[in-house]
Order: sequence, then C-alpha cells, then structure tokens
Amino acid sequence: MSVAKGNGLNKYCGRVCSVFFQDSLGKEMEQSKNLRLFYVVSGKILIDLSQKQAYELEKDGIYVVNPEEQYRLSTKKGIVACIEFSQEEIYRLLNGKRRVVDCNSAKIRNGSLDNIIDQIRRLLGSIFRNELGTVAFEKNGYEILLTLFSEYSEELPNDDRAEQVKLWLENSYREPITLEEAAEHFNLTPQYFSRWFAETFDTSFLKYLSATRCENAREELIRTDNTILKIALDNGFPNAASFTRTFTNIYGQSPIQYRKDKQEEEESKFLSVDKVLEHIQYEDVNENKIQEVMVDCDGEHEWLSPYWLSICNVGRISTLASYDVQNQIRILQSNIKYNYARVILDQEEWDYSTGFYEEDKAIAFLYEIGITPIFIIDYRICEGNDNFIIWLHEFLKYNVHRFGMQDMMMEVVYDSLFNHKQAVKYNKFIKEIRKIADEVRLGCKLAGPGLLLTSDGSNLASLMSEDVELDFISIRCSPLEIYQDEEIKVRMMKDQDFVIHQYQLAMRIAKSRGMNQKIIITSWQNSISEKDSLNDSSWLAARIVRSAILGYGILPSLPVENPLDITQRNPRETNIFNGNSGLITMNELKKPAFYAYKFLAHLDEKFLYRDEHMIVTSSFKDYFQIVVQNGCPLSYQYYLNGELDMVDDRNIDQLFESRLPYRTTLVLKNVADCGWFIKIRRVNEVEGNVLKAWQSLNYQDMSFIGKDEMELLRYASCPTMRGLHVESKNGELRIPIDLEPNEIQHIHVIPER
Repeated sequence: MSVAKGNGLNKYCGRVCSVFFQDSLGKEMEQSKNLRLFYVVSGKILIDLSQKQAYELEKDGIYVVNPEEQYRLSTKKGIVACIEFSQEEIYRLLNGKRRVVDCNSAKIRNGSLDNIIDQIRRLLGSIFRNELGTVAFEKNGYEILLTLFSEYSEELPNDDRAEQVKLWLENSYREPITLEEAAEHFNLTPQYFSRWFAETFDTSFLKYLSATRCENAREELIRTDNTILKIALDNGFPNAASFTRTFTNIYGQSPIQYRKDKQEEEESKFLSVDKVLEHIQYEDVNENKIQEVMVDCDGEHEWLSPYWLSICNVGRISTLASYDVQNQIRILQSNIKYNYARVILDQEEWDYSTGFYEEDKAIAFLYEIGITPIFIIDYRICEGNDNFIIWLHEFLKYNVHRFGMQDMMMEVVYDSLFNHKQAVKYNKFIKEIRKIADEVRLGCKLAGPGLLLTSDGSNLASLMSEDVELDFISIRCSPLEIYQDEEIKVRMMKDQDFVIHQYQLAMRIAKSRGMNQKIIITSWQNSISEKDSLNDSSWLAARIVRSAILGYGILPSLPVENPLDITQRNPRETNIFNGNSGLITMNELKKPAFYAYKFLAHLDEKFLYRDEHMIVTSSFKDYFQIVVQNGCPLSYQYYLNGELDMVDDRNIDQLFESRLPYRTTLVLKNVADCGWFIKIRRVNEVEGNVLKAWQSLNYQDMSFIGKDEMELLRYASCPTMRGLHVESKNGELRIPIDLEPNEIQHIHVIPER
C-alpha cells in the first residue's frame, strides 16, 4: 500500500492538520503553538502536565493539548498518533474568537467520544489509502476539529489587548503589514502602539513580526519540500535573500542547512506507516459508490413497534381548552395517531371553588379523539404549596367521578442537578402525590423528574441514590451537554445520535444502581435553540426520521418537545415562520417535520429491515411501506454561531458539512413475480417545502397575506408524488432510490395483480 508523505518524513500534512506517529517519546516538557490531539493507537501512554497532573491513556484514549500548554508524553510499549491542527486555520474558522478545548478520555466517556474516535480512524485511514491532500483527508480533519470545538470547548474572553495583538499577528504575519497598519487595526497611534508593544513584549514590533515569520517558516522547512523562495514569500518576506538573512540572524544557520539538519533529526522521531499499519482500524468508505440494499421478505418477521407515536406534548391544560389548539391537535391525531398526551397542570391560584370547566373541556376533548392524558406537575411551582395539594385532591376526585378513571399517570418534573437535600424533598413530594391518589381510590403511576442529563449523568445518579418512589424515570433529550466545573456550564453537541446516547447513559446509571424502573423519554429537542429556522426546514424532517430509525429497538418514545407553533405564540410575531419547533405553523400550515411523523405513521405491521437511511415494513408480503431519509450533518459554523434567523439559498451551503445525494437500489427478495406500482412521496429543500414557498413570495410579514396566498402555501406544503411501474423477476423486486440533500421519502409498493 502506497503512502503519501509531506516531505520524506513520516509526517502527513494537509491544510487543516498534520499527522505523525511516535513510540519513543521525549523526556523534556514541550509545547506547540498549534492545537494537538493525541490518540493512543496501541498500548498505553502517560501524559504529564505542567500543573503536576498526569493521566494514563489506554488504546483509543484521547487527550487534547491547547496551544502553548506544556506537556510531556511517555510510553514503554505504546504507539501514539499526534494530530496537529493549524492555529491559523482555527483562527480563520472561528472568526478570530479564542476557544480552549477540554477533551480528556481519562475524565470523559460518552457517545460523542465514540464518534470522535470513528472520525480519527477515518482520518488515519485516509493516510493509508494514499488520500493525503485530497478532499477526504481535509474533510476528516475538519470533522474532528468541529467536534472538538462544538462539544469540548468554551470561548475565552478576548479583552486582553496583549492576547488580541498576539493572536492577530499570528494570523496576519503572511501579509506585508506595517507598524502603522497594526496600530490602526487596534485604534491606537503608531507612537503609542510602538512604545506599548516594546514594554509589553520586551522587543520591538518589527523584531517580533520577523521572529513570528521565521518560526512559521522554520516549521515549513522541516515538514515540506517547498523551495526557499516559496517559503519566504508564503511567510511575509519580500524575497529569499531577506528571509535567509533574517533566519540566519535568529537561528545561526541558513535555512538550507537548518532544513538538512532538522529533517534528519525529525526523521528519527517519527514511526513509518508500515510499523503503525497493523495497529490501525480505519473506515474504507467510498461515499460515491451506489450500493444495493438486500432485504429478505420471506420467513418470520417481528411486529413493528412504532414507539415514535406513543406520546404527544400538548402543552398547558388552560391552552388546550382553546378551539384553535384543539383544531390543530385534531390534525395531528388524524394523521399520526398518538396514544398519550402530556398535559401540564397550570393554575395561578390553585382555586377549585369555581369548578374545573377548562380542565373538563380539555380532558373530554382528548378522550374524544382517542388520547389518554398524562398530567404534568411542576415540582418547583407546586412543592410546599398547600393550595395545590387541596386542588389536586379535588381535581383527581372530579376525574374519577366525571370520566370513570380507575388508573392514570402523572409526571412530577424537576430538572435539577440533585444534591442529597433536593432528592429527599423531591421523594417526600412524590409520596404526598401518591397518598392523594390513594385517598380518591385512583390507581396512579408516577414518573419523573424529566431530567436533562449532565454529561456524566451525575444528576440522575444523585436522584437514584435516594431510592425515589417513582414507577418510571423520565428524561428529556437535547443537543446540549451540561457539566459542572466551578459553576454549571452548557455546551453544544455535534453528536447526531445524542438521543440514543443520552438514553443509554441513563440506562447504564439505572443498571449500576440496581433500579428496575423503566426509563422513558418525555421530550426531545433537535436544534440548539427553541427558535431556530432549521425547525422550519426539511433538515428537521430528515433528522426526525433518522433518529426514529436508529432508535428502533432501543428507545421507548420520541416525542417532540413542542409539536405546535400555536402554543409557543408570541403576540408580537408577525411572520408565518419564526423558527418555532412545532410541526404545524400558527396558520395550520404543515411543515416538513410534520410529514416526517406522518410518513412514519404509514409504516406497515411487519418490520423487515432498517439502516441509517431507511426502514422497510410489509403487510404480509403483499404490500410494502418504506421511509427513507438523507439528512446532512451540520457544519462547524452552525455549532459555533448557534441559532439561525432564516435558512435560505444564501447560507444553506454553509450550514452543512456536506450536501451529497443518497442513491441506492433496494432489492426485495422472495416476492411474487409480477408487476408492481410504486408511489413515491417526497419532501426536501424545494419539494413539499412550505418554507421555500413562503420565501419565494418575498413578503416581509403577514400584513399582505390573503386567501390566495394561503391556498398557495397549503398546496406547497404537500409532498410531491410520482408513480413508477416495475416488474419483479426471479423473486426479486429492484426499487431505485434517489434522495436529494435533506430529503425524506415515503415509498408505497403495491402489487398489480
């Protein structure tokens, strides 16, 4: 296998990062101006830090060293890969912001670390496939960098002038900058800036700039085969002679002699790829290759368990009494058919003397459309409130007599980090609720506390340590990672499968505590913010389908946190689309996300197959229903910049790491040889996309919306459809599948006999 190298050294260089391997590590402390990620290929390594901390890392262990941070690696029988990221490229990607990375596998172990390990293996694999300098190598490097900064970093204050100047020079030295230009950049006079610079850095501006240029040129001398002239020009020198003169004054050697000596020295430090290859696991994936998906339709298959239809969050019980809200819930139920609805109990005074008119109207409506209510109690509001205890007693008694309730479910939500005192008080409140249910002779299942897990699940572990008397443990899922250092901090996660990983973390904690309660997910949020234009886009539809498919057989439920925009209404909002997370707009327009759940609701009784892109079901071999998705992974710019005001043609390419189509051939085996009619419903960035239709109108708000425009938007919100006639031969039916970026499809296969 051929290996591409940067210059004859065993160091592999690209724009965003370079990679090298070592097995004999230095005894002295060292540091780099670049960000370095160390990955243990085999054996063990010990990393010592200047703060007298040390961590031992085993195979697949990861540690990130920030620029200028001192460290020392040691190993006896280990091989470590160092991935060094260009600080200049980082500066460009972060728009000059300063961030520090904290990624240490000795302290962190969760699903996103498994994700970054896969990314590292793909990067190393691109080296062994001779893809150095190609899109594959760069893409893999950027993926790792994005994960580090989106999930394991925090922004540093940028108010220190010395740090600002140093950072600016580190990323501007290639340009022909002068002292006057630097002073103007920082809004200072040249005289003051020159004096301040000399006092702060103990050298003149020009000497510091020359040293910076030479230091970066020195790196290029060692790791590239570029000519002296090219290195000089690339690092801000006007010509080779100027570079040679300045370099010799600083290092005491000419660039040519320095390169010769250092390359020989560096060659001995790094392992050749042949010595490393046997220890590496890497992905050999050709993204452009169209593969076939084979599904055997014969034999016994399990019944489909559509867990994504189990729960709907309908909001506050006072809002549920509204005609407009009820009308939209009817639309959801007629298309998706939920089993349960989470209803938040809300009253300002908890006064039952006026009766339960609104509550009765809301509950009767739910029973009418075939949904069983789950009542939600907010612990923070209701704990210690004597009026609430009296109100709840009367409310439950009313339900027993009015609706003939014999059993019900309630959830007591309390999203907290949970210390011992909080857990004890919460458990006391749970017992009080259970006592009220017993008094009115109502069988009651209690769930709680609706936690958003910390990164290590310590808040759930703290709650469980008190043996809280709950029948179900409820959690919420979000692409946010909560952790506690000196204070509570939140950072964004790039992990696409955060729902599965957070649920599995909860399961591991419950198992370790010997708890037998079932864990349920009572809400999940797909985007970073509750108001994000991605919520109105087809990307969300693809994300929902992907999560539903991959969670099949793992997750117990997958309810959207707020399925209706109307329950999130802000009276000052004048736009149809405001980035709310609902499936339906306030004007009853169906978003792409609505069709994600509708397509899933159409799946047949028998489960046949699933992978990352599709789920295949059948109705006793005669009919087939298939749902397919091609969601695009979000880019580093989205994770670093947060919520979006609008998704449109101007920024859509910047939002995603890649926007590739998905093409495959689905082969259904052991079917009848006959003609088949295939219905294909599509929703993507253009088709069946009401957001795109609204943007094409170019209206600023709803002021000029009339009947004709609403009819146009309702029509545009419907999936496009097309038919296809295919003949099966020798028991095989071959169905071509072709999806654009961020597209979902519902494919209905019907025999023509």
